[in-house]
Amino acid sequence: MTCPTCGKEIEPGWIYCRAPLLWSPKQGKATLFLGKEDVSLVKGGFPAAFLCRDCRKVVANY
Repeated sequence: MTCPTCGKEIEPGWIYCRAPLLWSPKQGKATLFLGKEDVSLVKGGFPAAFLCRDCRKVVANY
């Protein structure tokens, strides 16, 4: 897979965390519960992700 920003090859791996990994439209939100606008990024295990070390970008499907 290539980086969507620079076009270089990106490394496969996984995202690990102890707290629920979620996306939220609100900055600085820290909670264990999902709000109605939040999206859980972990369902049934840790998500696979690709890392571009040059752009410092992570690409993942949820």
